[in-house]
This record gives sequence, C-alpha cells and structure tokens, in this order.
Amino acid sequence: MFITYALSYSGDEGGGGVHRFRAKQIMLALFVMLLITSGLQYRSANWQVKQLDEIEQPEPGQRVLIVAPHCDDESLASGALVNRLVGQGVRVKIVVMTNGDGFPRAAKENYLPKAPTKSDFTNLGYHRQQETERALALLGLNSQNIIYLGYPDAGLYSLWTPRYWNEPYTSQYTKVSQSPYLNSFTSAVSYTGANVVSDLRQVISEYRPDYVFYPHPNDSHADHWATYCFTKYALTELGMEAKEYLYLVHRGAWPLVLPLYGKTYLAPPRKLIDRGAEWSVLELTSAEMSLKRRAIGEYKTQMRVMEFTLLAFCRRNELFATYPDSQILRSSDPEPNLDEHLLALNPVGDLPLFKVQVSADLVSLSGCITTSDDLQLSLRARGRISKNMGYTYDMFFYRDGEEQSRLLVSWQQGKLKATLYQAGQESELKDISIAIDDRTLTAIIPAAYWSQADRVFLGCVSSQGNVRIDNLAWRAYRLPQP
Repeated sequence: MFITYALSYSGDEGGGGVHRFRAKQIMLALFVMLLITSGLQYRSANWQVKQLDEIEQPEPGQRVLIVAPHCDDESLASGALVNRLVGQGVRVKIVVMTNGDGFPRAAKENYLPKAPTKSDFTNLGYHRQQETERALALLGLNSQNIIYLGYPDAGLYSLWTPRYWNEPYTSQYTKVSQSPYLNSFTSAVSYTGANVVSDLRQVISEYRPDYVFYPHPNDSHADHWATYCFTKYALTELGMEAKEYLYLVHRGAWPLVLPLYGKTYLAPPRKLIDRGAEWSVLELTSAEMSLKRRAIGEYKTQMRVMEFTLLAFCRRNELFATYPDSQILRSSDPEPNLDEHLLALNPVGDLPLFKVQVSADLVSLSGCITTSDDLQLSLRARGRISKNMGYTYDMFFYRDGEEQSRLLVSWQQGKLKATLYQAGQESELKDISIAIDDRTLTAIIPAAYWSQADRVFLGCVSSQGNVRIDNLAWRAYRLPQP
C-alpha cells in the first residue's frame, strides 16, 4: 500500500509540474501577443494620425467654449488644448452639464462602508466639481471660467425626449427634480429639456464664442450625445458662426488601454472613419502630456474606479472632428434614387449586445423633397425592417433661427404614430405615411409640416420596447425654400 500511495503521489506531482509549465507557456504566449498587439496598434495609430491635419487654433483674444457632459470630460478630451490656449492669451470658458453625481460605483467606492444615499450622490457631485477646479487650475484656468449647469447625470437623454422637454425629470440618484447645487448657473433649475436649452442659449449668446468644442454625436454614452444635441440645438437656434469641433470620449473599447502611455497616438475609431466627419489633431509636447496626466490625476473619485480608462487619454495628441451641416435637396425624379440623396452614414456592426438584431443596426439616412413637395426620409438598416423593432424619426424645424415645431414619427410593432409638438400643443397626425422596402423604412411628410422652415435638426433611433438600441447621429440640414 505504501508503494502504491508513493507512486500515486509522485504521479500527481509530475502532473502538477506539467500543468504549471503549460500555464507558464500560456502566460508567456499571452504576454507576447499583448506586445505584438500593442506594437501593431502603435504603428497603426501613428500612421493614421500622421495623415490628419492639425486643428485650426484660435488667435489670442478670441473666445473658446468647451461643453462637457461630466466633470472630467473637458480634461480627458481637451486638457492640453486648454493649457495651450490659456498660455497664448485665448479666453476659455468651460460649461459642465452635470456634476457626475449618477455614478453608483464611484459613490460606493468613495463613501464606504455604507451603501450610498441620495445625499452621498449630491456630495459626490460637489466633490467632482472640486476635482474639476483643481485639474483646470493645473492647466491654467481659474474657477471663474467654469459654469456648472447642475442637470442630472445619466438623465440628459431623458431630458432630450418630448416626455421631459417641459415636464420635470427626477434623478434616480439624487432623487430630486431640480438642481440641489447652490452654484448651479440657474438656481434650483427644474430638470427639463427646455431649461437645458435656455441655459445654454444664455451662456452662448452672452459669451459669443469664436470656437465651440463639444461631444461627437456618435459618442456611445447617452449623456454625451445628448449634450451634442442640446449644444447643436442652441447653436442652430442662435445662428452662431462659431467654428465647431467635436470630441470623443466613449466608443466601446476605444481608446484601447495600452501600457504605452505617452508613446502612442490617439486615432479615430475604425468604425467612425469615412462616416462623414473630418478628423483633425492637436499634437502635444512632452511637457503638455505630462501636465495633462497630472490634471487627470486630480479626478481621484474617478481614478479609484477607472484609472486605466482615464489614463488611456494621455496620448501624444488630442483628437477632434468637424461634422458640417448638410442640405436636403429637391428631386426631379418621381422615384428618387436613395444613393443620390444620401444625408448621413452610421457606423455598422457596432452593437455588441444586439449582434443578432441586425434589423436595429442603422446604416444610413437619405432624404429629399419629392416632386409632390413631400419631405421623404429613408432610414436603412443592416437587416430587414422588423416589426419586432421600433424606428423613430425625431426632428426640429426652424425658421430664421426660431424653433417652429417638433415632429416625432415612429413605427413600433408595425404601427405608425406621428406626433406634432407646436406652440405648447401636442397633436396626432394622420396624413404622414410609412413605406417599407426590405431594409429601408421611408417616412413621407407632407409640405404642410416642413415648408415654412428653412432648417431641420434631425436624428433617428432604433429600439426594442423601451430600450434604445442604436441612434443615427443628429445633423442639421438646410431645407429648400418654396
């Protein structure tokens, strides 16, 4: 029995040694793959960025406005830009839409050991304001040039919808429907979309910026693309001639977290290349990179929970895009060719949670004025248009910079619903129609609803039930005059 046990024990040891050896081989292989991947990413990003132009930089004395959805976005996207502009005598002002108070993980991490309360979330908002001021002070900007609007974190998309345009929204974190912050731009401002527009309109009209930096409409964070929508709405309404630059913070696994901080370039995500935006860069000096990293380090509430994600923006450049307004043209063809009237392209295959739902993956938007004076808008999906999905056109019509109406056209579970919001009134429309052809859903809007406008601000969303799946970037389009 002793011999049998000894042999058995010896065999186990040998097997364990083999397993450990194989585990080391696997770890070594993974490490080599990481090095190769990092090297390829470095070379690819380096090549891509070298093909891009430098951004047009403001002159001394000009005004720059940077609109950030949360405390830290302004430093992640444009910290080095802020430092350079301030040093060159350019006037810089930061508008922060929310105080980042809707981040349970950060609240829990910073207010242990108890579960965070509504007061903890508000305290987190004040804490993040202080971090913003310390970070921007390092970058050369004093707190007098920071405006906190105080709207609800994780609620900006809700405020953009018709439901909360005039009716207050209640934050699921602070549990209030108006700003609890004593330093909000408008004291105790009610959480409505109309109030967001009013605040932005006042800030922009009084400051009159020469340049505006704000989020890219294809940013995957709902607060970010809603910030784009609110900012673009205000700029369109005011008819501002400011130069507009867009920045990206959230886009799936972009930017890749690599152990090469300060050595790699920040290149546009692959799926956003050739989608209509023109990309440009601000190349940084070593001193600017070092200072930006120090500034980001001031966001300690965030560094505790997502340090590597934040440091991924410490690259050799900052990245920006322009997305110029377009125009909807008249067609002389009774059956217009969609390809000839393409308005916007959307990233394709970027819905990791909905891979099987290709019907929800929006590809493009085409549009024209038909020979019968209808506004025809054709939304194309990657898969066949499905009754299991919802598709919505959301549009604001303007005349001479003044909003005329908002029109929502949705096709949900095979049923069409068109709602007009105008002069404080809401009405259901029966003379708008939908046509479906395989992967394309076309809305046909009679002249009565668009012909008095000279511009439309338009976006599209796919959904399933109450869950938003994909959104086609909002754009402003000029309309032909009668």
